[in-house]
Parts: sequence; structure tokens; C-alpha cells
Amino acid sequence: MLSELVQEIATRIEAKESRQRSRTASNQSRFLFSIEYILTDLWKSAYTIPPNRRCRIHLNKNYYASKYSPEELGYEPTLDAFEGMSALGLIDTKLGHFDRSKSNPSGEVTRYWLRDELAERLRAIDSHPAVHSKSDYSKDNLILRNSQKVNIPFTHTDKTLEMAKNLKLINSCLERHWVDIKVKDSQMTELIKALGNRESEDRQFIDLSNRTLVRRFSDGRFDRHGRFYGAFWQNIPRAYRDLITIDGKRTSEYDYDTMHPTMVYVLSGRDIGSEDPYSRVLGEEYRQPIKKAFNAMLSSKGSSHPPNWFRVDELQMHWKDLVEKILQAHEPIADVFFKGKGTELMFYDSQIAEKLMLHHAKADEVVLPIHDSFVMHWAFGDMGELEENMRRCYYEVFGSDIGISEQFIKEPNETSDEDPTNVQWEDASIDTLIKGEPDYLEYSKREDAWWTMKT
Repeated sequence: MLSELVQEIATRIEAKESRQRSRTASNQSRFLFSIEYILTDLWKSAYTIPPNRRCRIHLNKNYYASKYSPEELGYEPTLDAFEGMSALGLIDTKLGHFDRSKSNPSGEVTRYWLRDELAERLRAIDSHPAVHSKSDYSKDNLILRNSQKVNIPFTHTDKTLEMAKNLKLINSCLERHWVDIKVKDSQMTELIKALGNRESEDRQFIDLSNRTLVRRFSDGRFDRHGRFYGAFWQNIPRAYRDLITIDGKRTSEYDYDTMHPTMVYVLSGRDIGSEDPYSRVLGEEYRQPIKKAFNAMLSSKGSSHPPNWFRVDELQMHWKDLVEKILQAHEPIADVFFKGKGTELMFYDSQIAEKLMLHHAKADEVVLPIHDSFVMHWAFGDMGELEENMRRCYYEVFGSDIGISEQFIKEPNETSDEDPTNVQWEDASIDTLIKGEPDYLEYSKREDAWWTMKT
């Protein structure tokens, strides 16, 4: 059990310490909590896809006085736990730095990761962190950032309290259900490759224990950005998103068509027309790079420099010429580009997402947001309910209609008396129910752990 490991490590750390006085009862409680907090993050990292994600820890004292730190943590107890575990050889570390020379101090956060002894102990726990990890509701689920993308303090208003209350309701619904990705054991290598370069510090990880959301705002304002982040399904590469399951059942994903161009035209009082706003620039063949360029131009503020991803050979033209093509194709709204409109538009789509998720959460129905697309149990798509509610929520914000498309079309097999839902790739044989599906042994372990916990 994790609790037994916490106490064992605390005893080992205390045996190596040279303290003049014992900790107070309050500090001892915080010390034990800090060890559990670090161990839980390491436990999660042992099961990430790919495994052994590097964990992060703040060694800046100011962080522990902020609203973004769990209330039970303290700077000194956390430092004692972290340094003690490092001294015991349980973790490896890479110290970060804190640059006070900048007008807005920032730096690289310290990272740590498992060594073999502790990895074996955590792997031996008869459970899975994705099943037993719970959200920390004492921590604020709203994040406010300044223009340098640094988290800053804020005082709640009636508006922010309502947003925080709504998000807690949505998160409590998510935690009552089991969301997973049904990947065959043999598919795991290819999935890991799709997540990016193993050597990169910024590579993507799928942490199945991240089952709830935070809402992140920008520019020091609660009417900029506001999208929902933090959940593992947002890191799943698009080619694998049709493998997302909710309570073991397959799902459908629906996406708003050309959401930001449509919003811009509505806000400008102009008619967007019937032609696709991206394809009209250089044709359907170049739709995807045009979409990226269009949205980069909306987000950019006062600069027409090409974004880092732009390559001249992809479109056979320079960025300046591409910008001119987009401005010509969208002459009615040419004045909105390079005005930093991106975060404003994101706030509008986050309002729509909040309405949709809240509507279904009140009925204990899970909606998984991936920016401007949404994943639900396949039946909500099959019956048209998800699409209808997406249209309704958009209309409530903008007073107009918008196109919606299904991202993954998966026709169910014929039903039978034994299995009226007949969920795709589901094997209900007695042998499978006992041992788990042979191609999905890791998935079956998590499934068994979830339903054991629920019962």
C-alpha cells in the first residue's frame, strides 16, 4: 500500500537527518503529506505512456504561498521530503533555476524521476494510479496567467466563483466515470512513437490518472482564453482518438466546423459565405496549412513574422505572400488579423464548451473536451443528441448556427439478444471476462481495477 511506503520512507529520511529538534505535529503532518505527494506523482509516472515521465517540483518558496499550491504542502516540509528521498537514492534529479534578473522572474522547474528500487516498489502496489488518484479540490481549478505566461494571483469575483463551481461539478462527473484508451498491447510501440521524440523535454505523455480539468486564462483577464486543459485524452494523437472509451464503451467525436473564422465573421457583422474559409485560399489540397496560418494570423499581435512551424517548401511561397493570399480571400475581415484576437476567440469557444459539459454533467453524462471538439459515448452521437446540444450551446453564445462534423465514423455491428449494444471490439466470452481480452491485457487490468473499486 502507498500509505505504508510513505511511513517507511519518512522513517528512513528521519534516521539520516541531523535535526536539533523534532518537527512539530503540524510540520510532521505536512512532511508526511509531502512524501505522499511526491510518491503519488512518481507512482503516476511509472504508468504513463511512455513510462517514467519526469516529474516536476517547485523549489521557489513563493510558490507555496500561492493559490496554485495545495494547502497541505509547505516549503520546508516539501524540501525535506524531496532532498531526503534524493539522499536515499530513491530518485534522480535535475535541478532547475530561478532567474531573478528578469522583470518577471521565471526559470526552469526542477525535475525528478524514479530509480530502480522505488520503481519496483511502486509497480508492486496492487492497484493503478488512474483508478485511485483523486482531484485536489482544495486547489483552485482556475489559472490566471499574465502576458509572459506566468501564473499570477487573483481575487475571486462572483463571476469567477461561478466558473470554479461549474468546473467542480464537471470534474466530479468525470471522476465518477472511467475514461481510458483501449490500445492493444501490440500497438503501444507505435503510439509511443506518435507522441514525439524520446529525447525531447517537451514530448507528450499520456497520464491516465489525469482525469479532470483546469481552466486557463491569459493576459491577466478572465475574458481571454479560458480553455480547459489537464486531461490525458487531450494528449492522445488524433489517429488514436477513436480508441478512447468511457466506462468501457466506444465513443464518437464531433467537431465544430471552421469555428474561429465563423466567429470572426459573426463578430464583424459580415457574411462568411458558403465556401470553406480555408479551402477558398489555395484550394482543398492546402486546407490544413492554410488553417494553421489563418489562426496564427488571428493570434499574432502586431507582428507579421512567420511562425516557427512555417516552411516555404510546404506551400511553395514565402510567408509574406501567403499572408497576402489569406487577406485577399478574407477581405471583409482583413482588419482583424494581427490584432491578438486569438485569446478572445478562445474565450468564446470556452464559454460554449462550459455550457455543453455542464448540461451533460448535471445528468451525470461525460463529455470530454479537446479544444473545439467533444467526445462522448457513441450513442449520444448516433442519436444526434451531442450534435444538437453543440448547436444549441453555440447559438446561445452567438445567436447563429454553425456546421458540425463527426471526426470518426464507426458503425456498430448488428445487435443480438445477448448483447443489445454490441459495442465494437468488445469480447464478452466467459474466458475473456475472467482473464481479460488477450490483445488488451494492460487495458483489462485497469478495467478490472476500476470495477473492483466501484463495487
